[in-house]
Amino acid sequence: MEILNYLLLGFGTALQPANLIFAFLGGIMGVIVGALPGLGSVAGVALLLPLTFKMNPTTAVIMLAALYYGNMFGGSISAILINIPGDSPAVMTALDGNQLAKQGRAGHALFMAFSASFCGGLIGIIILTLMGPLLAFLGLKFGPPEFAALIVLALTSIGWLLGDNPVKGVIAGAVGLLLATIGVDMIQGQPRFTFGLVNLSAGVPFIPFVIGLFGLSQVMLMLARPEEFTGGEQLYQKLSLKDSLLAWAEWLRCAWTIVRSAVLGFYIGLLPGSGATTAAFLSYIAAKRLSKHPERLGKGALEGVAASEAANNAASIGAFAPLLSLGIPGSGTTAILLGGLMMWGL
Repeated sequence: MEILNYLLLGFGTALQPANLIFAFLGGIMGVIVGALPGLGSVAGVALLLPLTFKMNPTTAVIMLAALYYGNMFGGSISAILINIPGDSPAVMTALDGNQLAKQGRAGHALFMAFSASFCGGLIGIIILTLMGPLLAFLGLKFGPPEFAALIVLALTSIGWLLGDNPVKGVIAGAVGLLLATIGVDMIQGQPRFTFGLVNLSAGVPFIPFVIGLFGLSQVMLMLARPEEFTGGEQLYQKLSLKDSLLAWAEWLRCAWTIVRSAVLGFYIGLLPGSGATTAAFLSYIAAKRLSKHPERLGKGALEGVAASEAANNAASIGAFAPLLSLGIPGSGTTAILLGGLMMWGL
């Protein structure tokens, strides 16, 4: 009963006109920042944090949280339309979303991304409201052995995740591991493979690397086959709400994927250091593993879009559980929000 009283109090505060306006502005800015490749939620929140210094702390938290949440969906726009993820969690959305766009179903992919984002966030909010403090303590029990098992699961799944040729997947994983060794060794404090460059001391930044990898390949495709993008063959449908609505059969096919991915994404989000990117990857792996037709994923399946988008939005909500309950940020964005809370004296 006490939770319901706090929930009603929270709704009363959030539905005040000023808070609604700033929530709307934060959401719009989040979608724009997310759709611009290379920025991401961390940079967006960091850039807007000084603007909230003179604001009411409650209004400021609402605005920045809306920006964080909007950014999770915004990254799917560029991922679907031009195959360049706006942020790292949208990498998995690009696998199926852009294939759908090339099939003339860009509107369907965007509508599924929006719907899965909304449902994933809604499920995450419900879990956070009812079980936030308990799950925050549970997340802290996730120690080095559990993280190691999670990483091993992700690495062993790369082989079949990337297509029919597992050898290519293993090679891609090995290259990724080699790139991850660049930087300063955390045990001995010695630089590894930095070649004397100070900028490589912190390693290869993940977000610019992923976005550059997708963006460069897409630009090269445009240069090699310009007729597919500017020629007579129409790859993208005229986007409109009427043409973007999904059939009930498609909704039912993706419903369980959305629920499962939202729950999984929320739990991964509340683990300190995991974040929405890990949630999107693992939820996509689970969707492909449990699908009745796994061969469809990666070739234009709505389930792939639903899995990654529901997971990364739920993870953005889950990251608030350890932040608000224990003062421990669950992601880079919530770490900046923690600085904002300290700046406002909360």
